[in-house]
Amino acid sequence: MEQDEKCRPTTSVPLDNRQADAAMPALVLLEIDPAVVVNGERHDDVYVAEDVRTYGAMRETCPMCIGKHLQLVLRQKDVRLAHLFCANCTRCYDARFADGSSALNY
Repeated sequence: MEQDEKCRPTTSVPLDNRQADAAMPALVLLEIDPAVVVNGERHDDVYVAEDVRTYGAMRETCPMCIGKHLQLVLRQKDVRLAHLFCANCTRCYDARFADGSSALNY
């Protein structure tokens, strides 16, 4: 048996039985200054950083760009804190739970 086969689940959960949003509380988005979370430079009212990867569209949408899903940015070489990023307006957000604790950084 190969290593990959040992890690695979033996049974799958049907998609009909999953409750994706049931266990996830709504998140509060707080806009944060990109200079605080990313090493980069400001050019003409836009913050530019090199080699920053995003990891897919999230369920949360940008409060400024209605309907545009935010992208997850994890900590990496030029990123100090994980955050949500809007590729449309280049704003950064911290996602917090209702009690004020960060959903991304702990």
